[in-house]
Amino acid sequence: MKKSTKYLEVILQERIRGLGAPGDVVKVRRGYAVNYLLPKDIAEIASTLHMENLVSKRAELAKRDEQLKQDGKVLKEKLDKVVINIEHNTVDGFRLHGSISDSTIIKELSKLGFDVSKNNIVMKPIKEIGSFTVQVHTYGDHANVVVNVTPPRVVE
Repeated sequence: MKKSTKYLEVILQERIRGLGAPGDVVKVRRGYAVNYLLPKDIAEIASTLHMENLVSKRAELAKRDEQLKQDGKVLKEKLDKVVINIEHNTVDGFRLHGSISDSTIIKELSKLGFDVSKNNIVMKPIKEIGSFTVQVHTYGDHANVVVNVTPPRVVE
């Protein structure tokens, strides 16, 4: 019996960074397709039936992709104006006791009404007092969120 091929051709239903846009036919590893793309309805197998329907579906996929891009631009514009102020305990007045990670940024953004996933935040853990820029990927672009870290205020 012949072993199955390593790659599978799929039609993307959503934009995937580094792979393609909706409607693109791409070759991916079989495991990536079977275990991730297909169960989450991010792609479908490029069969002859799906390829025939692709021509009519491309306009719909392009329209949906354009709408997501517009929503991403609006989100980017809003996020570019966001400044997050975090008070965090310090060891010596400069270094943080612990660190500020992407999960902290997600919590702060959710308090401001933004729904951002962990996959969309690009940052190294913040380990000191200061002002930092955190990148948040929006659809097809990225926003820069300013994070100001200060020591806690002493109340007398």
